Amino acid sequence: MKKVFYLEACESGSMFEGLLPKNTNIYVTTTANSEESSYATHCHGDPHVSKEFGTCLEDLYSISWMEELRRK
Repeated sequence: MKKVFYLEACESGSMFEGLLPKNTNIYVTTTANSEESSYATHCHGDPHVSKEFGTCLEDLYSISWMEELRRK
């Protein structure tokens, strides 16, 4: 059995550092390494985001991933 795990969060790479053996059938992809931001986008103040949210709706990782899926 093969598994893919997507994780979107700042410093998300820290969740799997040294955790999975190299010969596993689990593929993990994260927004950032263990020490970097995930770079939020579509934040309050953007013209297409309602000011009532007061937060960012996604980050560059998730928007890039979803746009790539739409192309296929």
